[in-house]
Amino acid sequence: MPPLHPVGFTFIAFPKITETFILRELLLLQRHGLASERFSLLTPAAGNAVHPETAALSGATHYAPWLLSAAVIASNFRAMTRRPGTYFGLMKTLLLATAGRPVHLLKTAAIFPKSVYFAETARARGVRHMHATFASHTATCALIVAALSGISFSVSTHAYDILSASRFLKLVLDRADFVRTISTYNLTLLARAGGQEVLKKTHVVRCGIDPDSYRARREPFVNGAGAPVTFLCIAALRPVKGHRFLLRALAAAGQRHPNIHLVLVGDGPLRKRLAAQCRRLGIGGMVTMTGNQTQAQVRQWLDTCDCAVLTSLREGTPVSLMEAMAFGRPVVTTLASSGVAELVTHEKTGLVVPVGDVPAIAAALCRVVENPGQMRRYGTAGRKVIASSFDLEKNGRELAQLIRARL
Repeated sequence: MPPLHPVGFTFIAFPKITETFILRELLLLQRHGLASERFSLLTPAAGNAVHPETAALSGATHYAPWLLSAAVIASNFRAMTRRPGTYFGLMKTLLLATAGRPVHLLKTAAIFPKSVYFAETARARGVRHMHATFASHTATCALIVAALSGISFSVSTHAYDILSASRFLKLVLDRADFVRTISTYNLTLLARAGGQEVLKKTHVVRCGIDPDSYRARREPFVNGAGAPVTFLCIAALRPVKGHRFLLRALAAAGQRHPNIHLVLVGDGPLRKRLAAQCRRLGIGGMVTMTGNQTQAQVRQWLDTCDCAVLTSLREGTPVSLMEAMAFGRPVVTTLASSGVAELVTHEKTGLVVPVGDVPAIAAALCRVVENPGQMRRYGTAGRKVIASSFDLEKNGRELAQLIRARL
């Protein structure tokens, strides 16, 4: 392994079991000589499930102290006395950029002093570049740390973080040394938010997985007519993931095919509400809710399922569908953004239906059950797509090269 150079990465909370794709990138960057110093604005709750692979990361995870702690107050006092122009200029710029969005403004005001504290930590740790994992509050943090430390910063953009053009987003895009985005479609959104100049420093580097880690031991649809058909949905139990539409569609499809079973992998604030919906619809026996799962457990669920399904209202490029396609599974999904269209091709690697269209989702579930041979062909084609365009090693190497060029 080459000598490790410390690079800072900003998070809302680290580690987070739903951000598997970021963990994988950190591990790959480490193999390419970039040690991650992780700056987390929040400390995850004790007992939260985490991926065991987190332990293999070099560097350290730095958690922001309480907002009014002595450490935060002291670091801000030092910053405002040593570099008053930079300190107060940054504060004014960020508050003006978020002034039209009251919630964002209040959060920025809370993030600012913590980020000043992180700037001292970054200097002490020898961090030479900061990278924001999203163009949201993590970008606020990275921008402040970089400005106070005199180093460069960059930002990864995904989906929700760039859907609305705002003064804050333009500020981040303008000041970033480079912008990474995960889909070609996002270039349109970035141009709308930051202008054509932003595109000159924007690089499409897709998320990815290691296809060799997702090799199925079991073929889908091998149990014959009338045998249970298992659909797998891997997603946090949050409104944006559209589980409510999937459950209604399952109830409708189940009247025609009572052998359907749905496994929901993930957890979140909607768990009790979704369980109650299952009871109301009379499909409690058709649904298994597993809670959060490690990467190894997710692979086991992928190996036992016949088809993956994701009915989100909004997505970037869903890693859960990449994993299913690498396993040779067909997918049913909604066209939640054109990032999905760059991953799943309707009638080739899966079935794509309109967002929130319960009858269309139900019809797609039925079609999967009724056409096993065709679905196996979709699964085979999907694995080829992952190997060619969503390989973690290839895509992560591009990100490593972009960061190393700034060191």
